Amino acid sequence: MGVLLIILTLLAMRIVIFAIKKRIQNRIAIGLPITLSYADHNTTIEKELPRTGIIKDKIRIDKTKDNFVVQLDRPINFENYDFDEVVVRNRHVAQYIGRTGEIDVHLLIPRVKLVKEKYKIDDFSHVAWLTLKRR
Repeated sequence: MGVLLIILTLLAMRIVIFAIKKRIQNRIAIGLPITLSYADHNTTIEKELPRTGIIKDKIRIDKTKDNFVVQLDRPINFENYDFDEVVVRNRHVAQYIGRTGEIDVHLLIPRVKLVKEKYKIDDFSHVAWLTLKRR
């Protein structure tokens, strides 16, 4: 019984540490200059990359709140439209936007104007998996 309690306590501590780390790294992400590079999933977008930009804002999409608006230095052309703002979201647990080093992200292209704080997933096209690196 004592060993089980210790294991549960350690797991709970780890979850709390991840939550704190995520909150801190996501908070410092706003304003960071970044580079987006092609990683996988959609080769048609590969010719548009790499792109540089600044993380401008954090938005909520359905229940996920760790989605970041990136203001690009040069637009990405997708389906014959130019987008100077895109949204990225981390792909893997414990890889948070705002941390140093490269992380894998989802590239979401908005189907609506990005003027509010909460959106539906249908407001975006999932285009590719990218690598995000702080500049």
